[in-house]
Amino acid sequence: FSFVNSGPGKYKVMKLYKDKSCSPSDLDYLKISFTEKGKQENIQKWINGMSWGIVFYKYGGGAGSTLTIRLRIETGTEPPVAVGPDKV
Repeated sequence: FSFVNSGPGKYKVMKLYKDKSCSPSDLDYLKISFTEKGKQENIQKWINGMSWGIVFYKYGGGAGSTLTIRLRIETGTEPPVAVGPDKV
């Protein structure tokens, strides 16, 4: 994966957001791309979700999070209906 937004810069010291709410500009958006091997992986694994651990070393702790990606296949609840021509 890679970050979509550039962030504040490599050497920018940021205040911790411990007791503050987030805004969209605070978020780091990820761009996920798959290798050909990853695209051929068992689809049921993607439907169930695949997870990776992320550790943030920047603030001296070992704080981290888990990133889970799930495939959601959506289908229309009703079959398509033909429309037209209008009968006048």
